[in-house]
Amino acid sequence: MRDTCWIDQKSRVDYATGYNSTSRQQRRPMAMRIMDGRRPKEKKFYRLASLFSPLCFSRPLLKTAPNYTFNSSRVFSRCRDLPHLSSHLHWTFNQSTGQLDIAYRHGGINSTNKWVAWALNPTGSVSAAMPGAQALVAILQNGTTRAYTSPISSYATSLQAGNLSFPVSGLAATYQNREIIIFATLTLNGGASSMIHTWQEGVVSGSTPQAHSMSSDNTNAKETLNLVD
Repeated sequence: MRDTCWIDQKSRVDYATGYNSTSRQQRRPMAMRIMDGRRPKEKKFYRLASLFSPLCFSRPLLKTAPNYTFNSSRVFSRCRDLPHLSSHLHWTFNQSTGQLDIAYRHGGINSTNKWVAWALNPTGSVSAAMPGAQALVAILQNGTTRAYTSPISSYATSLQAGNLSFPVSGLAATYQNREIIIFATLTLNGGASSMIHTWQEGVVSGSTPQAHSMSSDNTNAKETLNLVD
């Protein structure tokens, strides 16, 4: 069943009044008497608020996972908006064969010389998701992307290229509209229905990925992924 990717309702606006609908203030009645031969100026204010409230009060609609359409003919049966690092995961999983088709989207890319990664960890835990992670890495340099696989054995990694513990095919990465997307097909072993996954971002120096930030967004970018629900 598809994960619910909700939109924050706290910022819903009544465009007829310009008020936030979850904390509507009591509108004061406008005086209708004429002062010095003119109507009160407040009436013009309310008219302007009605016209401009969509610009001033509404939040931009983000391309959350259920609302996203890929440029190619790729279609996925499940999706999830990840809780950190402006990331989204789309996947289709065949538990009987272990085939997992994924698209990992990482937004907010403001500059070149950047790396992003998404990884499954078949043997780790949420508290120690990095050692043992099997990563798909994309590097953006000079406006072009390249993708490769990297097995992570310890926290002291520079994301060296290498084979993962399971087969990977169709690995590719794209960059458009400040977003990197990694595509791949993984063949998992053992009929697993859930697994630890983690995702990250960092900068590139020369051609080498550097350590990611230790901000809370980065250190909390991990969770258990239920592949079948």
